[in-house]
Amino acid sequence: LNREVALRNIQHLCPSLSVVLINTYREDIDLFVDGATLLSTEGTTQGDPLAMAMYGIGILPLIKKLQNCDVTQAWYADDAAAAGSTANIRCWWDMITKAGPMFGYYPNASKTHLIVKQEYVQSANDLFDGTGITVIADGDRYLGAAIGTRTYIEQYVKNKITEFVGEVKILSAFALTQPHAAYSAFCHGLIGKWTYLARTIPHSSELFKPLEDAIRTIFLPSLTGQSPFN
Repeated sequence: LNREVALRNIQHLCPSLSVVLINTYREDIDLFVDGATLLSTEGTTQGDPLAMAMYGIGILPLIKKLQNCDVTQAWYADDAAAAGSTANIRCWWDMITKAGPMFGYYPNASKTHLIVKQEYVQSANDLFDGTGITVIADGDRYLGAAIGTRTYIEQYVKNKITEFVGEVKILSAFALTQPHAAYSAFCHGLIGKWTYLARTIPHSSELFKPLEDAIRTIFLPSLTGQSPFN
């Protein structure tokens, strides 16, 4: 994010936050790493409580500029996504690559995937030829969830559930001797992962049964010293 441009935009878009952000970011910020001093000169500083707000407001003019293309946009910090026809998405991509650098936003084609239905794969490849964007038909991971065909989404969830079950088993071994620490890790660490997955991928509750079984038959007995619960 171009810091100078962002601060000027925030003065007009959100005056109530502009003073504190200007006081924080108008000069380069010293970062101390292993005895060396690094200057933070662009973007927001990781760990700053106002970083997400500054980025979100600072990038708004670019988002509004991209509304000229008939697509539905979804942004989370610097992760941009758009949904629409392939022709409109190509318009959106061309505009973001042209206008983005003025705001300090440089889209990375090598990390960009275009998900289309199987019947549109060839036309999408032709339309996006030379952009460096990967066209895929089955699906892809997006912000910790998955979008695409039902087969791809179910396989993605199953893989994540297998990973979660493994973590529960490891935590269960700790629970035998450190139940309080294991319970805290369960509540404040593991639960957030699968509740996010369940919230962002609808109609997937049946796929969570192996995880529920692991909690009921392995973790809770290890935690409480009791037999598995029915």
